[in-house]
Amino acid sequence: MSVSGSELKQLMIDTAADASAYAAEEFAATLDQSVESLETVDQLILQAREKYGQDIHNSEIIFTLCNMFGAYVGEIFRNQYGGTWVYDASDNQAPSVFLQKGEYTFAFAGIIYQRLINDQTLSVRRYYEEAVTNAVPKQ
Repeated sequence: MSVSGSELKQLMIDTAADASAYAAEEFAATLDQSVESLETVDQLILQAREKYGQDIHNSEIIFTLCNMFGAYVGEIFRNQYGGTWVYDASDNQAPSVFLQKGEYTFAFAGIIYQRLINDQTLSVRRYYEEAVTNAVPKQ
């Protein structure tokens, strides 16, 4: 599968909107595209773990949550600092999408996965702030 830059950008915009709709419908939470809303994303990931219980390990649930919230976080970054979505198909079994800014790439879906499945002490907001520190030139 190949996805053009403009198609991928639109897909990620739409997927980020899906995250906002999901947050509103499932948890009555508002995601407003602000950096402050990343704290809400951190909370929603834990609420989703609780909501889905053992089903949280279902690959479809994992894929959906990680991609929705990863797109949401990435779109906040891209809207503030720029960057390009990159589709990496080097592993046929597990293609992935990254946001590239200069020499850096950020796996926003990956940090969602880590918090959701492996380590609930990780913070999406802290990862975002580190991405900004690394990729955005100091004024």
